[in-house]
Amino acid sequence: MDRTTMSRKSFWVYYRDRHDAITRLVAPLREAGDEVMAQAAQEATPAAALRAALHGIGRTYAEHGRLLRALAEASRLDPEANRVWGEFTKPVADRVADHIRNGLAGVQSDVPDPATTARFLIRMNLAVFFDELVDEPRADLDDVVDALLEIWTRTLFRATPAEVDR
Repeated sequence: MDRTTMSRKSFWVYYRDRHDAITRLVAPLREAGDEVMAQAAQEATPAAALRAALHGIGRTYAEHGRLLRALAEASRLDPEANRVWGEFTKPVADRVADHIRNGLAGVQSDVPDPATTARFLIRMNLAVFFDELVDEPRADLDDVVDALLEIWTRTLFRATPAEVDR
């Protein structure tokens, strides 16, 4: 509030409560994530699709990671924050699981449990994005994407990104 021209009282005219404020702050990020995933799905190869998705989502975390981390941490203690965080993350895991089941850029994965695999890969991404890209970035986004892409392709296709795209 110190950096805005609004008083606390004025701020709360726009929001019912803190959960409404967080939900409305996060909604555009969810929409941006959906757009990133839709664009990535248009890529010709699985590795290119994964790279585009990881890069776009990583960029969102680099830019908005403090807000997202606050929500993630609050979700552990607050049921309403947990609901909002779930609405932010679960659709991504569901969409990834669908891509695994249906083939990514026409290439099938033999992962036995796509939903669990997707959920765990997403959790790994979150930990890496928060640790490496938020606050004081320790790594370059492209380096983070390269490392995550290697893990994703080896998990989903038991191959390197280059081998998957052949």
